[in-house]
Amino acid sequence: MAIQSREDQIRVASKTGDLNAFQRLMGSLEPEDEEVIGRQCLVLASANGHVEMVENLLRAGVAVDSTATNGWTALMAAAMSDRPGILTLLLNNGAQVDKQRADGYSALLLASEFGRLSAVKTLLDHNASVNLTNKEDWTPLMVAAQNGHSQVLTLLLAKKPHLNSQRRNKCTALYIASEHGHVQAASLLIDSGANIELADHRGWTPLMAAAWKNHPNVAALLLAKGAAINKRQADGATALYIACQHGHPEVARTLLDHNAAVDMPDKEGWSPLMASIKIGNIHVMKLLVERGANVNRQHPTGASVLYLTCEIGNVEAAAYLLSHGASIELADNEHWTPLMCASWRGHASMVKLLLEKGAQIDKQLPDKATALYLACEYGQLNAVRTLIAHGASVNLPNEEFTTPLRIAEIKGHRNVVALLRQHGGRKLSPICAYVNGVPFSMPWED
Repeated sequence: MAIQSREDQIRVASKTGDLNAFQRLMGSLEPEDEEVIGRQCLVLASANGHVEMVENLLRAGVAVDSTATNGWTALMAAAMSDRPGILTLLLNNGAQVDKQRADGYSALLLASEFGRLSAVKTLLDHNASVNLTNKEDWTPLMVAAQNGHSQVLTLLLAKKPHLNSQRRNKCTALYIASEHGHVQAASLLIDSGANIELADHRGWTPLMAAAWKNHPNVAALLLAKGAAINKRQADGATALYIACQHGHPEVARTLLDHNAAVDMPDKEGWSPLMASIKIGNIHVMKLLVERGANVNRQHPTGASVLYLTCEIGNVEAAAYLLSHGASIELADNEHWTPLMCASWRGHASMVKLLLEKGAQIDKQLPDKATALYLACEYGQLNAVRTLIAHGASVNLPNEEFTTPLRIAEIKGHRNVVALLRQHGGRKLSPICAYVNGVPFSMPWED
């Protein structure tokens, strides 16, 4: 067992409250060491609730607001450990109630953050500033709200703090309580007059924060207290959009139960249903469709909900959308159909589903490319195989009369070339012209 240094023995005596050992050991220190050790011991004794030790140190001349090497004062240590008796002793001996560490934390901020109820009461009784902020702009009200310390909030609110103070990112105590899912804390703040619509730097309201972090009970409270359900943040997203974007069906259901606009898009034109598709959340998607979301809504690019689903490759979602009225041929602004998109992406299972549901297999783009042509161009072997198995025209060329086999060859997709040859694919197109969209053929061979 290692032998403790004299300084360490003194610290242990301070922690345990062994006054006799402390006095004996302190008497053997050099004067220049005594002051440093004394400051540390005052903090340790205060943290551990040793009244007699604290009194002895103060009588010995240790400054009541002196700091240990970590920047803590005895008052801060006593607050953190919830020692109201020690706090009172220190304050009666002249401790500065609002003294702050280098990071701006005061005794009240520490006690509020960690829910030290007795310490908070004692500090407030001695006129601790309820609006003092740390270096990151957190007030006692905010740190208590973040951690759901409702009893601490009640004490703080009785002192009439600035309810709507905002951090640099514009978050308020109510926003913070909502983000962290603390219903009672949020309720106390609202009932005390907190602004329910005051938004952060992104334009996010407390309701949006609750939607983002999946707190349906907080969302229900905010709505019951009058929160604007369809308010939009800077990017145009509503609380419902945010809930769907992050895959939270329970919050989405709560919002829909309170008549949230089911199709309200963000500024880029993405609807809540599209947002749920992008993250592949089938539960949110089904909920939105059940509540009347437009399954044929199109993004400004023309991409429909089904098109997006095909691009991602979520077969279950696509089957559900098709069974609820999604148009299988609804194309984007470039005339790409869902089948073309799925083929391009190589989602063979999606291609199979669409064909089984009646998608037009040889539909052509303005440049005459088909789904098969696109699959060949991008080397999507399984999609090519599926299209051929369902009767795709193997030699239907684009407007430059390049066949699927030829484009696969140009792109270096040898496995696709081999598959096409097995099914009669040609380098040269039998079609020599398109007249008013109608192909004309000549019987040449490769």
